[in-house]
Amino acid sequence: MSPGNNESDGEIAPVLLAGTRGIVLGDRNYWLPDLQSSLRSKGLLLQAPFRLAHSPKAKAYQSKVLGRVRYLIDTVFGQLTDRWNLKRVWASDLWHLRNRLLRAVLMHTLCFWMNQQDEAPRLQFDRLVA
Repeated sequence: MSPGNNESDGEIAPVLLAGTRGIVLGDRNYWLPDLQSSLRSKGLLLQAPFRLAHSPKAKAYQSKVLGRVRYLIDTVFGQLTDRWNLKRVWASDLWHLRNRLLRAVLMHTLCFWMNQQDEAPRLQFDRLVA
């Protein structure tokens, strides 16, 4: 689900996160102190980088662990969209869309598992084809 034409990320976040607890990651669009404090009162910690990357304040909010997690997420989503052609989806209905996404996630999981069995880098799937 993504924000509609008239809704900002900050307005839709509470709807998407309803009933969620723990820690969630967001991008720079979610650096909204009011939203973060509202979610914190509901038991949810929203981790988002400082809005302006080159600001002196941004350095204080950087985390090496958070950076690695975000990099890993970007890598996996990049593989799902590029390798399994999820950039373009011509599903005629929800059933076909759901099954296409399920097949992509299953293929990704299988390739990850095969690399793990070979003690190879987990996200380097090109070596499986060669």
